[in-house]
Amino acid sequence: MSSAEEVKFTSIPDALEAFKNGEFLIVMDDEDRENEGDLIIAAEKVDTAKMAFLVKHSSGYVCVPLSTERADELELPLMIPEESMTDRHGTAYTVTVDYEDGTTTGISAHDRALTTRKLAEKSTKSTDLLRPGHICPLRAKPKLLRERTGHTEAAVHLCVLTQQQPAAAICELVREEDGLMMRLSDCWKFSKKFDVKIITIKHLIDATMNRLFGTKSKVPKATLDDAMGNIDNRVSSLDVKITKVNSELATYQQKLSKMREGPGKSAIKQRAIKLLRQRKQLETQRDQLMSQSWNISQAQMTTENLKNTMITVDAMRQTNKELRKTYGKINIDKLEDMQDEMLDLIDQSNELQASLGRSYDVPDDISESELDAELEALGDELDINEEMGGEQLPSYLTDNGDSEYKLPSFVEDEAPKSEEPESKMPAQLSNAG
Repeated sequence: MSSAEEVKFTSIPDALEAFKNGEFLIVMDDEDRENEGDLIIAAEKVDTAKMAFLVKHSSGYVCVPLSTERADELELPLMIPEESMTDRHGTAYTVTVDYEDGTTTGISAHDRALTTRKLAEKSTKSTDLLRPGHICPLRAKPKLLRERTGHTEAAVHLCVLTQQQPAAAICELVREEDGLMMRLSDCWKFSKKFDVKIITIKHLIDATMNRLFGTKSKVPKATLDDAMGNIDNRVSSLDVKITKVNSELATYQQKLSKMREGPGKSAIKQRAIKLLRQRKQLETQRDQLMSQSWNISQAQMTTENLKNTMITVDAMRQTNKELRKTYGKINIDKLEDMQDEMLDLIDQSNELQASLGRSYDVPDDISESELDAELEALGDELDINEEMGGEQLPSYLTDNGDSEYKLPSFVEDEAPKSEEPESKMPAQLSNAG
């Protein structure tokens, strides 16, 4: 057996009946809690044989859950202060006890059964108990399962539901082969082997809630569409009735038009008036139903708008979640570093381009004003030579055989004859040729 679906849990009414009659119950808690099964029996029904059975098939650490009021009556303080507790599930262990009168060592099945029963008896006083002992009482929460969903509270709750003293004996079931705790599958096998009824704390809570507030109705809840359909049917029914009344009124009207004044005509007239009143009532009911139908249609429209709004909001929420997820993958610091690196590369590129485009023919230390002055002086020199008839040209414009530099010579191509007279060349260019 491997799944909880195969377990046939006992109904709560049957389990309560068995518990009231002094039988053991196997009570399972949630799988995400302890996931254990405890043997539980009402404390006032424990005898030596039942205590021996409990010890034999359990861990042997028998506890007796008590209501808060009963624990206070017996003056049973917590084993350690509540603020100092480190128990995983907050189990409220008190000081251990043995009943003084009639016990010996306190550990035998007889002695432990006697102590358990005496803890449930109203006549037992605090002074009747020896401390420490071999039975460990537990303090249940005041609100029981409404406050804590443990075996302690479940045990006392079973006693309250069966109108017994608020005290029970409990112990965890263990496997015979290895001593490990019994889980659900093991507890189910034990249940079948020893004919012990098995329930869960959740089933007990649900049953209690049903007793207090009733079971959930299995009838489907009415919808606006159902209401609209019902109203439309009623309006149709009223229309049929009004049509029938109108038909009868038409018949009476024809009779009245053919009758003379008299008792007969008065009687028919009274019937017609009665029908008119009925028609008025029917028309009023129809108008009211049509108003209801209009209100329901408005409610339907509002509901649809709200549904659409919720869809929009959910879509926006999902989009926002995706955006956050996407932006979470972007490292802003790395992005800024990358932008700074790009700017550095652009600056380096600009410097490289400026370096490649630098002019090397003019020294950097020659200013533009000096060049302008030299150009102006050159112009003056050319003007002077022109006035002197080209006798003294600049050395670089003369064809002097002694000069290291000579003007280039050109092959004279035959120029096409032109009807226009040749223009005279300046003297300076003639000398240069």
